[in-house]
Amino acid sequence: MKTKLYTPIILILFITSLISAQITITQSNFTSVYKIGNNFKNFGDTLVTSIDIGNTGGGNAWDFSGLIPQITFETNYISPAGTPFESTFSAADVVNYFIFTYDSSGTMGTSETWNYFSSSDGTTIGSGTINTSTNGSSVDSSTSVTKHFPPFLEFDFPIEANKNWSKKDSSETMLNTSGGSFTTVVTTDYNITVDAWGTMKLPSGNSYDALRLREQSVSTTYFLGLPVFTSTSVDYFFIAKTGESVSISTESENPPSSGVISGTVGWSENSITSVEKLDALPKEFALYQNYPNPFNPSTTLRYSIPKESVVKLKIYNLLGKEVASLVNNSQPAGVYKYSFDGSNLSSGIYFIYLQAGDFVQTRKMTLLK
Repeated sequence: MKTKLYTPIILILFITSLISAQITITQSNFTSVYKIGNNFKNFGDTLVTSIDIGNTGGGNAWDFSGLIPQITFETNYISPAGTPFESTFSAADVVNYFIFTYDSSGTMGTSETWNYFSSSDGTTIGSGTINTSTNGSSVDSSTSVTKHFPPFLEFDFPIEANKNWSKKDSSETMLNTSGGSFTTVVTTDYNITVDAWGTMKLPSGNSYDALRLREQSVSTTYFLGLPVFTSTSVDYFFIAKTGESVSISTESENPPSSGVISGTVGWSENSITSVEKLDALPKEFALYQNYPNPFNPSTTLRYSIPKESVVKLKIYNLLGKEVASLVNNSQPAGVYKYSFDGSNLSSGIYFIYLQAGDFVQTRKMTLLK
């Protein structure tokens, strides 16, 4: 009798959990990312990892909490104005910018990338990258510019369980190096299926309802009008409505759709974090002391601007190296606060740098872990 009494209740709870995980991601959810002032922290594993992708269908509980990043970087959404490739991509109204630095076998390198988008629908218009490497007294640099024709949008909205679609992308890349210039054209056919749903647990310990997308792509590279290389790849994406995601680039061209697979992994640990404008009307430019200070791992930064200004809010370490670019855009007069997360920084002294028009001020803060 107990079994008969409890079974319907358990079944209802189980079905409810499956329904709740079958989220729908709309285009407005997607384009909410493309706002000037938004910032994301991103992580990557450069080593091949074995990871459980669950099963097709519902009821999955993906556990990514054990992922350990070899790469950490921040993506900042900024205005195209003043960026190196502004004139090339004049149709773009928002850019995401990130920078990598590395030290490998005595070679110091920096790679800066600007991706140009239309904020109205999230289409990718193009991108530009500047690479600089130094080894002793030798300095080498290169620039690459990629144009999509037409602008490319990978997703078909709304994104929901059991949906399938195909897309085609064509792009042209011009690479300028000390040895000369080279232009290649790449055409890519995408086939994407939303084949699973459930909850995903990220390294923060937080869990989110998510959809799993299986993306198969076939790319052909052309040089001087002739096809020189064709490749096939399969990627899995786990995406939440609020922006968290995990991506897996698989080793196999035909991986299984369930169980443990091998590949390289990247993930976005947090949703959008942006500066918040308060109601107060300030009379002067000011950068206030962060609170709390010392802090672990987060603290609140506050500043005021009495008139509309182009604002840059950055964090530097003791060596003068920029470790975070938090704001880089024009803002109206007001008092602003920013919740800064130092989880990915080591203990030590850091400097908050504010530039608003001709006004510049710095303050010292201490991270204790």
